[in-house]
Amino acid sequence: MKVKTSELTGAALDWAVAKCERVTVSFTPPEPSPRLIGVEYEPPYDSHSNWNLGGPIIERVGIGLDYYPDGGHPQGGEWGALTNEGTVESFGPTPLIAAMRCYVASVMGDEIEVPDELVAEFRGWMTAAKALLEGESDWTALRHDGGYVVTVCGEIFAVAQQAQDHRYSEDDLIDLDPSAWDGNTWEGMSVEQCVAVVVKPEFVQLAHV
Repeated sequence: MKVKTSELTGAALDWAVAKCERVTVSFTPPEPSPRLIGVEYEPPYDSHSNWNLGGPIIERVGIGLDYYPDGGHPQGGEWGALTNEGTVESFGPTPLIAAMRCYVASVMGDEIEVPDELVAEFRGWMTAAKALLEGESDWTALRHDGGYVVTVCGEIFAVAQQAQDHRYSEDDLIDLDPSAWDGNTWEGMSVEQCVAVVVKPEFVQLAHV
């Protein structure tokens, strides 16, 4: 699955960092979400949240960090990370996430292929769905069994499938959150079906009011 490095998070970001570091990792079972085990490290390999792993990378590569307060900047409220050469800049909700995205982007580029296993957990799946729908017009949707994942005003939501002549509205939108994802089924869908939505996407435009 191709994902923008600027949107990597969780196990997908850890996997990408491991690739850059040439660390051999394996996946734990996906319930409730997959984690990475590094052969040379005590599990898990969690560079996006563990300073003992991410810190030495920041120091070695020479990544600078800065916080942008709310207001006056497009990335207000986030951390920015910049390579020593000033050629790659990334952002994230925490300094480690910003720095690890910056590191991956400097090594692997703006988009990378991540294993399908990483979209079998909620955060990775959300990252993939957002990447697919980014830049699409409102009410563009990914079809799945029984409904859709749709973008409205830059956010993504679930909507249940209605009659063919139904015109969708904001009243039909359902928030997507981790509580709906239990590792076995989600909104009546299996993990395999959820993964298929983003691995083999089918785009539709929903009629709306």
